[in-house]
This record gives sequence, C-alpha cells and structure tokens, in this order.
Amino acid sequence: MKSTCRDELLQATRSIVKAKGENRFTPKEAVEYMHHNNTNYAESTIRTHIVSKCCANAILH
Repeated sequence: MKSTCRDELLQATRSIVKAKGENRFTPKEAVEYMHHNNTNYAESTIRTHIVSKCCANAILH
C-alpha cells in the first residue's frame, strides 16, 4: 500500500519526539528525517502538511 505524505509525516514525527524525549519537533527536523528516509515528497509539501494540515500550534523555524 502506498503511503501518503501524512502517513510518512506522522511516522517521522513520532520517531523524532521519541528520540528527543520531548513532545515537539521543528519542520526542519521533519523534512530532514523524511528525506533521510527516502521520501518522494518535496520539502514544500511536507512543510504545508505541518503548518496547515497537521499541527494546530505549528511554528515555522
């Protein structure tokens, strides 16, 4: 089954917060994580999901 950007982003953010031990992440961390794990999604697509679709309290860094 093909994953969506949202699916990949949720997996990425769960991994990031688990590794950091705190319930927060930056858009940059998510983009870097997803690209490191060979996502097919563009940085702009990932950032759009973070700031407008997934996180009510998203802050751009």
